[in-house]
Amino acid sequence: MAAQGHELWQACLYGERARALSLLDEGANIEHEGGQWGHTPIIVASEGGHLDVVKMLHGRGKFDSKLVQRLATKAPTKQQHIRINFVSM
Repeated sequence: MAAQGHELWQACLYGERARALSLLDEGANIEHEGGQWGHTPIIVASEGGHLDVVKMLHGRGKFDSKLVQRLATKAPTKQQHIRINFVSM
């Protein structure tokens, strides 16, 4: 299962929407943390400008509780506002 989470993270990083969708259908962990900063798939998709992937994740009811927790505990940074705007589109 951890391998699927990493594959989902990579698919979101590179904007591979179909692959990400397939991995979600297989039960990949939407909250897998990857990369140097421990970002989740929706964060790396938004930072990469892959709006179609972000919309797909959001449309399937998939959310990033790590980001939600960060926003609940402190004022959002400018970068987090950008992420929120992507997700709410």
